Amino acid sequence: MAQIHWQEAQHALQTGSMDLIHHEFVALTNALAVAADATEIIRLERLLGHCRDHFAQERMWMEISHMPSTEHHLRDHEAIMAMLEGAMRDLRAGKHGAGRNVTDRLVPWFEQHSSTLDAALAFHLQQGMHKQRPGIPAVG
Repeated sequence: MAQIHWQEAQHALQTGSMDLIHHEFVALTNALAVAADATEIIRLERLLGHCRDHFAQERMWMEISHMPSTEHHLRDHEAIMAMLEGAMRDLRAGKHGAGRNVTDRLVPWFEQHSSTLDAALAFHLQQGMHKQRPGIPAVG
């Protein structure tokens, strides 16, 4: 199964909060990729929970900072959640490997998503949007 090999120069967006969330995503994805049948469902549950929180956090940043590409970014998150939830249904139906197999699609997705949509969000937030509108937290 595919794994993500974190490379600071490639993956870090120089935003403490977002980079921390992405490190956790990478660790959970990699743990799922190597899960045994007995732990696969637990690891997928952890990844699903992380993604719910991760995507909700990014949604909040986009909405309160009025990020121009919010809808496109959110649709990308929704597609990943649907894929993960489908894998969970398959696992619960006894189809071992469904969680591990999803990592083969998560790895290229993360590489693309983080270097485009997340990088744009990080840039947007780093440009001081949180300073221009009261109540918008810094991500750095």
